Amino acid sequence: MVNSKLVKVALILIIGGIALYFFLQSEEGKIRKELNLLTELISREGEEPALILAQKARRTGLLFTETCDYESKSHSYSGHYTRQEIIRQTAAARSQFSSLKLKLYDLQIEFPTEKTAKVILTASVKGQTKAGEEVNDTHEIELTLKKIEKEWLINYVKVVEVLAK
Repeated sequence: MVNSKLVKVALILIIGGIALYFFLQSEEGKIRKELNLLTELISREGEEPALILAQKARRTGLLFTETCDYESKSHSYSGHYTRQEIIRQTAAARSQFSSLKLKLYDLQIEFPTEKTAKVILTASVKGQTKAGEEVNDTHEIELTLKKIEKEWLINYVKVVEVLAK
């Protein structure tokens, strides 16, 4: 009897804690969660079916606003991109790799306004192309996210500098 009451109380507390975590998660926590999802969607281990590649590219695109600006002095990709262009670029880029790992470090999150977040982070990209070339790049990145209907979406990406390996 006593054990079943303790189990029920423990279950209620666990369920309550999980509910509080999801409903009362801080805005910073929501942004970190979005960026963790981005790393999972970009990363790739070995071969994957074309359908999975397309699904991950589409889900990646949904982390961005309808249009997004990308700025980099060292890349020719600077410009204004629609969500559909981001999805196509993501699918094309991921398809060139046999393995790819994106890691984000040193996140600094600020909230200039209630619906705007600025994130500065270090991004490390490691992988191998299907042609056998090794990729190992580290960049400092500046992001601007906009809160649209309770979701934080990436609106601006700037490669601040390429860091030494």
